[in-house]
Amino acid sequence: MPAPAFSLSLKGDEELADALERRLAPPELLADAAARGVSNLVVDHLRARNGSASHREGFPQTGYWAKAAEATVTDRQGCVARVLVRAPGVRLHRYGGTVRPKSGKSLAIPARAEVAGVWPREWAQREAQGLFFWWPKGRKAGALARREPSGHLTILWWLVGATHHRADPTVLPDEAQMKSAAFDAALDALDAYRAGRGA
Repeated sequence: MPAPAFSLSLKGDEELADALERRLAPPELLADAAARGVSNLVVDHLRARNGSASHREGFPQTGYWAKAAEATVTDRQGCVARVLVRAPGVRLHRYGGTVRPKSGKSLAIPARAEVAGVWPREWAQREAQGLFFWWPKGRKAGALARREPSGHLTILWWLVGATHHRADPTVLPDEAQMKSAAFDAALDALDAYRAGRGA
């Protein structure tokens, strides 16, 4: 199943619209060009974000923002073009929100690097040691742990009923940058179109 797409739409810009009306060209061509201009800006922004992203000490880097950059595409229907980031979680990072489990009663958050990217069920199926479930009554969080030969419990995942995320407008370039990228790309396409027609 494809990842849900985070879409970005730029409202009409009067200056851009006036410029387009003065220089006749197929609106589909201009919409494609404007979307490519914004897409290129978004891809560069996400790649730069990936390079500067912090991660938990000892945990592997996921390359999340680089994957989001690779999942950025354009889509046009008629004269309306959109930029889509087909990566799960981008909308949550940008606008914030609450994540609750889709199945089961809790979300499992890795507590140790050795289980990063591994589901508890997968781990339990391949490891001889079972998992110990710990959730004190009245608490909002619990844990899944393994019992060591010494009898000591090592917490592998924290369990929570939900996670809450703040909106982060820096996930994408600001609106002025995106409008400028769309405007410049559309004007370049207009110039190329007119030059091709000998205008």
